[in-house]
Amino acid sequence: MTLDEFLRNEVKEICKKVKLTGFRNKKILILGSNSFFGSYLALVLNYANKFYNINCNITCVSKNNPNERLKNLRKEKKIKFIKKDITNKNFIKNILKKDFNYIYHTATYGQPAKWKSNELELLNLNTIVVNDILDNIKYSNSKFIYFSSCDVYGSTGRVIANEESPLKFDINSSRSNYAISKVMGERLCEYHRKKFGTKSIILRPGHTFGVGQSIKNDKRVILELIKKAIIYRRIDLIDDGSSVKTWGYISDIVCMILLISQKGKYQLYNTTGNDYLSIKKIAYIISKIIRNTSVTLKKTKKDDPDIVKVSSKKFLYEFGKYNSTNFSNGIKKLINSNKI
Repeated sequence: MTLDEFLRNEVKEICKKVKLTGFRNKKILILGSNSFFGSYLALVLNYANKFYNINCNITCVSKNNPNERLKNLRKEKKIKFIKKDITNKNFIKNILKKDFNYIYHTATYGQPAKWKSNELELLNLNTIVVNDILDNIKYSNSKFIYFSSCDVYGSTGRVIANEESPLKFDINSSRSNYAISKVMGERLCEYHRKKFGTKSIILRPGHTFGVGQSIKNDKRVILELIKKAIIYRRIDLIDDGSSVKTWGYISDIVCMILLISQKGKYQLYNTTGNDYLSIKKIAYIISKIIRNTSVTLKKTKKDDPDIVKVSSKKFLYEFGKYNSTNFSNGIKKLINSNKI
C-alpha cells in the first residue's frame, strides 16, 4: 500500500466513528496544515465533502507547500492551499475578514527537535499570533480551536493529571519555553472569552503517534525506536527506558477533536490516549513486531519525567468512553506505513 492508501484507511475509520454534520456548509481555516493534526483535519474534512456531502470549504495555510500527506488534495474543489507565514499580521487580518466558522491553530510545533531550534518563533506563534487571531474575530461568530499541550502539567517527576489539576512546570527546564508559551496562549483565549465573549476551545494533546509520521524526518521517540529497528534491527536506548508517558493514536485523538469542535460544552479539554507505557515497554513491542530486533538498555536514567499520566476526564464525562486503537496495532500500522 502507498502512504495515501494508509491515510485513506485512517480517514475512513474516523468518518465512520464521528458524525460531521456540524461542519456542513461551514468555512474552515486550518493554520499549520502541514502539521500532524492539521493534515488529518484537512484529510478528514475533504473526505467528508466527497463521500458524506458535508459541503464545507477548507482553507489550509502553511509556510511550505502541501506535504506528503496532503499533496494529493491540491486538485480538490473544496480545499484551498495558501503558502504563507502566519506571523505576518496583515495576512492574519486579511484572511480573517472571510469570517470562518472554525479556525484551527495547529501551527505551534510538536517536535522538541523543531521548536528548540526555533524558540523565538515558538513563542511568537503561541502568543502574538494567538492574540492577533483572537483580536480579529472578537466581533464574529468564529470558533477558535487552540492546540496547547499536556506539557503544561509539568515535565519532571511524577505527573498524574486531568483538566482540574494545577499547572506545574520547572522554569529552569530546557522544555520550559514550550510549556510557558502554551500557557500564555491559553490565557489569551481566556482573556478574550471574558472580555469580548470570543468563542474558543483549548486542547491539550498528549503524545500522539500514528500513520503519517515518518522515520525520515520525525525525531520523536517512537519514530526513533522504529527507525533503529527497521534499519539496524537493534534498539539501543539512551537510558534505562523507565520513563512513562501518555500515548494516543492519531485517529482516536482526531475523533476527539472533531467531537469537541462540534459539540463541546467546555473551554478546556485534554485530548489524550488511554495508554501509559514506558519507553522500554514500547521498545520491546516494536522488537516483537519487527522480528530479529534486539533491545539494549542502559543503567543511566534520563532527565525526563519518570511518570506522566494525563487523562481526558472532561471528554469522557461529556462524550463517554470510545473504542480506542490497541497500542500494538497502532504501532504496527505506523511501522508498515514506514516500510513503503
